[in-house]
Amino acid sequence: MPDFEVESFEHVSATPGTVLLRVSGRWRSGQRERLSPPMLTVDDGRRTHRLAPLPGLDDAAPLAGPDAPSWRAAYSAPAELIASGRPAFALDAGGGLTDLPRPAAGRAVRPRTAPPAAPARVERKREDRRGAMRELQRSLDEERSARAEAERQARAERAAREQAEAAATAGSRERDALESRLAGLAAGRAEAQATAACGWSASATGWPPSWRRRRRASARSPRRLSARRPGSPRSGAGARPPRRAWESSSAPRPARRG
Repeated sequence: MPDFEVESFEHVSATPGTVLLRVSGRWRSGQRERLSPPMLTVDDGRRTHRLAPLPGLDDAAPLAGPDAPSWRAAYSAPAELIASGRPAFALDAGGGLTDLPRPAAGRAVRPRTAPPAAPARVERKREDRRGAMRELQRSLDEERSARAEAERQARAERAAREQAEAAATAGSRERDALESRLAGLAAGRAEAQATAACGWSASATGWPPSWRRRRRASARSPRRLSARRPGSPRSGAGARPPRRAWESSSAPRPARRG
């Protein structure tokens, strides 16, 4: 039967009313063999309690041999087994009992907590978050500015279109006014010409017959008058011929006929 060399045996408080019994040591044997998971027996004088090992990182089934490795196991037991009386403890690996000394009080294992982050690392994370927030704010500002610029351009385009339509309407009105004015001027000119032609014809028709005869005679005799020699005697020395009656009259002078 393998012998067990005890290295440590202690108890620690686990929960209210429960203690944790931890044992470690080596199982010596003349040959290498794998043992069954040892049971922890606790005899309080009235009855014997058999406790199974708790699952852990180490193999619950120890390896015995001349150079056996260290073995560890933990057992959960009621707190009154340790607090009252003098119970006896032993390990049962299937081949017999191996007595254990009374467990010593051990230190409770505190759960490991994450180490506090270094101040520089915390500050770096904060700065990264602040940078991300600034970048987000910058993007929002750019989007807001782009939207405002688009709205401004739309308003300017709408105003330019309205001005162009107004200018086109005003130009059409001015063109119509000029055309109407030109048409009026042309009609006035034609009316003035017609009035002038009618007035001349009426005035020529109203001359006395004697003036019309003299006018026709003077129109036929210009060459006879111009054929006289210079210095030829006239009627009366140096006397000018009497003026025609129509020349001294205020009546309009008839136009020459071709």
